[in-house]
Amino acid sequence: MLKWLIRYVRGYTAVQVTGAYPERFANVLSKEGIPFWNLHRKGKALRLNIFTRDQKRTASLADPDNQILFDPQKGMSESLRVFRGRELLITGLALAVLFLMFSNSVILRIEIEGNVSVTDAEILAALRDLGVDIGTVCRTVHSQWLKPRILLRIPELSWFYINITGSVATVSVRERTEAPKILDEDLTMDVLAGKSGIVKKIEVYRGTAKIDVGDTVLEGDILISARVESPFAGERYVNAAGKVYCDTWYTVTIDLPLVVYEKQYSGHDKTIFDLIFSGRRINLTILSGIPYEFYDKIQLKRQIVLPGGYPLPFIIEKTVVSEYNLSEVRLAAATAELSAKKALTDLLKETVGSGGRVESVRILSSQTESVLSLTLYAHCFEEITAK
Repeated sequence: MLKWLIRYVRGYTAVQVTGAYPERFANVLSKEGIPFWNLHRKGKALRLNIFTRDQKRTASLADPDNQILFDPQKGMSESLRVFRGRELLITGLALAVLFLMFSNSVILRIEIEGNVSVTDAEILAALRDLGVDIGTVCRTVHSQWLKPRILLRIPELSWFYINITGSVATVSVRERTEAPKILDEDLTMDVLAGKSGIVKKIEVYRGTAKIDVGDTVLEGDILISARVESPFAGERYVNAAGKVYCDTWYTVTIDLPLVVYEKQYSGHDKTIFDLIFSGRRINLTILSGIPYEFYDKIQLKRQIVLPGGYPLPFIIEKTVVSEYNLSEVRLAAATAELSAKKALTDLLKETVGSGGRVESVRILSSQTESVLSLTLYAHCFEEITAK
């Protein structure tokens, strides 16, 4: 089989020798070192095969009393003769064969199923960090090796499996279900003050109140004790529960610069193209360095897809770099003050929460050449209990 393949690639032709003593011709070929094979008689003629390149030399060695006839040439060169002048067709066929051979050996598409709160981008990023991406050789991907590493990188997942069929990698995941918090009734704990204030209202569900209305408490003080005394049952300990509402006060100061720096785009842009294959990056742009001191960068990635929707393991990355300069801008004091007051008020509402209320607010401001200072004084009513 190997000999036939070599002869086919190199090309060969059949030779027919007739005349007196044609066997002498075979002896001449052997003496001259010209290889031949398939030597046999056909009637009075002697037939054999030689390589195409030896045809002219063989003809010159023939005896004048013999007649030599050459059959049409055979082999790869003759088989490809029909494609001469059709280079595009040959290139297309070669690319098609390479694609068919290559498509099932690398990952061309990654599909993700089973995720709800965890995004596809998070899972793809974790896979990419572990060496799995478009263009990765399929045989190098092992689900058992990936599973513990993916679960460590994404704690929200409880199960992971990757299955590769052809050139498509299907990633199946299951998200972790948080167990509900169960209150241990046998656990003994005090109710503490989460903030400082003056007590206005007390609601005790379990335990013994350690404060009265009008008392001043500090953060960390015991409000409701887990120790309960009874004239019948004596002393015992419970998991204290209840709510304590207090008047609280806040003082918050912020400094807002009146001189800031803004981006002013110069209009100078530079576009850089890269080809990404199997995690390797090939720069396609000459002089791809970035000549700007300050710039924004936007990257767009697009996978190459053949007609019919067949993806290739090649990604074209387009990077657009836009130059900008920093210019000094002075804010109007009145506008800055309004913005700062709103930010302080929103922060106060978030701190108090939906269960409390703001009783009064006072905001004082002072200004220097470059800084606006605002101080908020607030009186609130809110629940302050904490375990």
